[in-house]
Amino acid sequence: MIAATVIPNDYTIPLLNLSLLPPVLRNITWLDFDVRKNCSIASKALIDHIDDPSSKYSLFDLAKICSPVPLTNISYEQMLDWNAYHEFNKGITVLNLTDSVNEHCHLEFCQHLGWEDDPDLSGPGVSIFLLMHAKKWPKSQGYV
Repeated sequence: MIAATVIPNDYTIPLLNLSLLPPVLRNITWLDFDVRKNCSIASKALIDHIDDPSSKYSLFDLAKICSPVPLTNISYEQMLDWNAYHEFNKGITVLNLTDSVNEHCHLEFCQHLGWEDDPDLSGPGVSIFLLMHAKKWPKSQGYV
């Protein structure tokens, strides 16, 4: 595992030394992953992560299946270190895959959402309307 510094909430932040990771992990980030390899797993992993960011096992599955290179003999701990390194040091997270999942796996993403609310009150149309209008009026004018 990468040498790390312990912070108050018992989470570790990897230092800037990727050389301690297996070579296959040193030159890839979430931006290199192809969600089209398995839209179902990619969509479910992304939704699981949004629902519970501390749940990393779905990300491990996503990484193994959608990686641009084979990730054989990579441990869960190594993947956590790799993910944490890019998240804390480069700002690249699995959420960077959102646009790709939405573009290529829209149907599977929607199926995994398990939407049960009234779409007339809180559905995608209402959400898009609110986002459009929030961007239209600047906060400085007091509208948002």
